[in-house]
Parts: sequence; structure tokens; C-alpha cells
Amino acid sequence: MKNDRRDFLKKSGFMCGGLLLGTMLVTAEGCKTPAAVATTTGGATPPMPGKLTITDGAVKVPVADFKELKAKLVDVEKGPLLLVNKNADGTYSAFEFKCTHEGGPLEKRGDEFVCPWHNTIYGLDGSLKSGPAKTPMLSFPTSIDGDNVVVKVA
Repeated sequence: MKNDRRDFLKKSGFMCGGLLLGTMLVTAEGCKTPAAVATTTGGATPPMPGKLTITDGAVKVPVADFKELKAKLVDVEKGPLLLVNKNADGTYSAFEFKCTHEGGPLEKRGDEFVCPWHNTIYGLDGSLKSGPAKTPMLSFPTSIDGDNVVVKVA
């Protein structure tokens, strides 16, 4: 009887440890991509499949990507995660999509981006609405080259 109980407790302990480890891995995997909501009224799409490459210090994003969206998350190889916006006047702006306080992820909540770590709030234009961050999102110069929005990142 002692051996059966001891064996049962040992197996139960391994099962609980395995479940805990599995939960931690799933949670960590879910933290890799910032939450963004796709809408046709100003949200950001999830990052583009694959990463865009920096060429001559810039990243090119097709203008066609903004046909129905006002903003797009762009994952850059060996570079920042960018939020590229199509402004009401037809120009484009680009920001590094992370909190300037401690580099936390950002989530779209209504007409704002919020860092869930310490509740810093940014406007959709990258402006700082409330801290603890002291600065707005880092912005990058943009231009149009043919059918592409060119974002200078270096």
C-alpha cells in the first residue's frame, strides 16, 4: 500500500509540474506580439507576415495596404516594430510601437494606445497623453516613392 501511495504522489507531482510548465510556455508565447485591433476606422492590422528588410536605411510599405485601413503594424527585420499611419490629409507617419517608459507593449483601446505595464497612454498620432512615460512615441520620417510608403529607420 505504501508503494502505491508513494507512486501515486510522485506521478501527481510530475503531472502538476508539467501542467504548470505548459501554462507558462503558452503565456510567454502569447506575450510576443502586441495586441492590436484591425478596423477600417483607424485600428492597426497585426504585423505583416514575415519581416520587412531595411534597405538603404529605410523600409518600404505598399500604399495599397492602406486602401481600407488607417494604420498598419510593420515588423522590421533587425529593426523596430513600426506603427505606420495614413493621416486624414493623405500623408503618412510612422512610430516605434512600444512604450517610451520601459519598452512595454502597447494595446489599442478606443482612440488610444495604452501600455499595460504602467498605464502610459498615447494618442493614435503617437502623442503622449499621460505617463509615467515622459516622451511621445519615437517617430520616423516618411515619404512616398511610387507605390510605397518609405519609412527612414536608420
